[in-house]
Amino acid sequence: MNILSKNVLIIAKKLAIAILIVLVTVLLVVPFSCRTSLDSYDSLSGDFSSPHLKSFSVESSNKISLTFDKEIKVSEASFCEESDAENEIEVSSEYNENNSSVNFIFPRETDVGKRYVLNSIIEDKHGNSLTLSVPFVGYNANIPRLALSEVRSSYGDVSDGGIKTKRGEFVEIVALDDGNLSGVELLSAGDGEDKKYEFPPIFVKRGEYITVHLRKIQTSDYDGIVDEDSDLKASKSVDSNSFALDLWVDNTTARIAKDDIVLLRRCRDGAILDCVLFVSPDKEAWPKSYEPYIRTLETKGNWYDTEGNISVSIESACSNAGMEYATRSLSRQNIALLIEKAAKDDLFEVKEDALQWFVVVKNRSADPGPTPGYKNSANKYIPKK
Repeated sequence: MNILSKNVLIIAKKLAIAILIVLVTVLLVVPFSCRTSLDSYDSLSGDFSSPHLKSFSVESSNKISLTFDKEIKVSEASFCEESDAENEIEVSSEYNENNSSVNFIFPRETDVGKRYVLNSIIEDKHGNSLTLSVPFVGYNANIPRLALSEVRSSYGDVSDGGIKTKRGEFVEIVALDDGNLSGVELLSAGDGEDKKYEFPPIFVKRGEYITVHLRKIQTSDYDGIVDEDSDLKASKSVDSNSFALDLWVDNTTARIAKDDIVLLRRCRDGAILDCVLFVSPDKEAWPKSYEPYIRTLETKGNWYDTEGNISVSIESACSNAGMEYATRSLSRQNIALLIEKAAKDDLFEVKEDALQWFVVVKNRSADPGPTPGYKNSANKYIPKK
């Protein structure tokens, strides 16, 4: 190879190296464009959220209704007994309200009080899906009108015949009609939804008292605890009553707040059957956590002030002065009148105010205080000045 050829080769190699350096520099310095990626995402813009279940209600013994936040279609739907998940039965569906609400129709009637589960896959028009398992209780068409009668919100010692025994919280209810308790729940704003009590499918008669004992006390006095059905004498523990229905919540801790709203509610649609509000005399406002219950009561109109206006204000509530002891309870004084009105008028609704309630106290005489399962005491507690 002559000198000229060698020089040309050397120059070519240097030029190639220079070009490579320039290309690498350009790639490192000039940023990559994201436009192509953005263009690919542009074609996917829209609604990517799954349908959201807003509400559901049990409409009849063979129909349940679900409402969603957007137009939907049902891909699959079946139901089964909660205790027999293997035997699912296919259900049909019918749409209404712009296809955002759907009724599921069962091929057979459900049993009152039995627990079931609705299983379904719901899709929207974009293909976003939601898999649902909705538990529900067999429809009860014979729920009686009910009235709250008495509330003991404290736990402590009560002396009876010189013997002290521990007594727990309870809520007493009276039936204003014959009917089945399935589909009714008892709860308080202070305890919240997690601690609500769902009544079993038990038949009650007009005028019958039902005592829901909210605490199982771990002493020998409570060895005879029984959830009663037809035999009203089955429960033998303290606070049980042989002439009333005694039901026991599986709980050993405190229930019902010092300032609270106690409610009876129908499960299938959230209707409030009755309520009572009570607060300390110096209370200025309800806790923030109570707001959902307050809004419901303002809409439903179950509680009134002393002038006859729908009200859930602190001022319209009963005074709980004295309720800090188990020897006292908040008792309703017009139970007999409510039973009489219900017997005469099928359309009568329980709507009350604080004037019908006051705190009663057990004293050293024969006058009783709390009376679970019995006619309420009228021995009014008078705070000392």
